[in-house]
Parts: sequence; C-alpha cells; structure tokens
Amino acid sequence: MQLLLLLLVYLQSGEIPYKPATEFEVKIDLSFKRKENDFNSTNTVNLNYTETTEQKNRRLSGNQLPYLILKIQLNTLSLEEKKIKIFNNLGKIIYSKGADLKAVIKLDLGFIDDIKDEVTPNSFNLILMNSEKKEVSLIKIMITKEGNFLVNNEKRGKF
Repeated sequence: MQLLLLLLVYLQSGEIPYKPATEFEVKIDLSFKRKENDFNSTNTVNLNYTETTEQKNRRLSGNQLPYLILKIQLNTLSLEEKKIKIFNNLGKIIYSKGADLKAVIKLDLGFIDDIKDEVTPNSFNLILMNSEKKEVSLIKIMITKEGNFLVNNEKRGKF
C-alpha cells in the first residue's frame, strides 16, 4: 500500500518525462467476443461488485461485444532504459521485464464497455527504468468514461 501511495505521488508530481511518440508504437487489436456469465449460480452474492441494470442486460444478452488488446512495441531505447514495469490504475504491477526492442508487449484490457464503466482498469503506466531502478521515461495509456483513447495525454481515437 505504501508503494502505491509513493508511486501515485511521484507520478502526479510530473517528474517522469513522457517517452517521445516516435520511439514507440501502440497498436489496437480489437475483436468481438461473447461475454461469459460471471455468476453461474443464482444463489451467489458478490458484495464487491456493483452492476447497473444496463450492465447486467449487456452481460446477459449473449451478443458479441468489442474486446480490446493493445500491442506495444518500443522502436528506440535510450542507453538508460533497461527495464519496463507496467502498473494499472489499481496499483497492480501487470508486467515487469527487461526492455527489449524485439518484444511486443500485449496488454489484455478486456471488454470496452467494462473499461469505460471502470469495472476493469482503464489506465496503465508503462515506466522505463535504468539499471538502478530509477524511472527514466513514461508511457501513459488511458481510456476515459467517454471512450477517448489517450496515449501520453494525446487523443489517439475513441471507442
């Protein structure tokens, strides 16, 4: 919890510079999938999950819904950028590896309606660090409630 608070304070202070847009690519892999019923039993109560009637109808409709996976490719690495860590807006580390130009990082974001409704994480910070684990640069990816797709606070589209 303390690590999360320190990270949030540090990121909000704006000290980590954004990685230039020419040095990486974010590609959208959009497909359509059926949303499986998360609640298999009618006798089950999940107190941590609140769902509106509209969300419940969407979930139970059986229709194909848009599903989003992002593919991130680094085109250029500075001499200091040795390691990558990706945090979601809940503070969970979802990726942690050495920086590699050949690697394609796949972020499985899930159903777009869930992302916009903030049922699942909607913001991701890809932090490039040096060998001493000091933050060198940042790529911030976010999908707003309105469906705007932002990369480093630059609008790249809308869902």
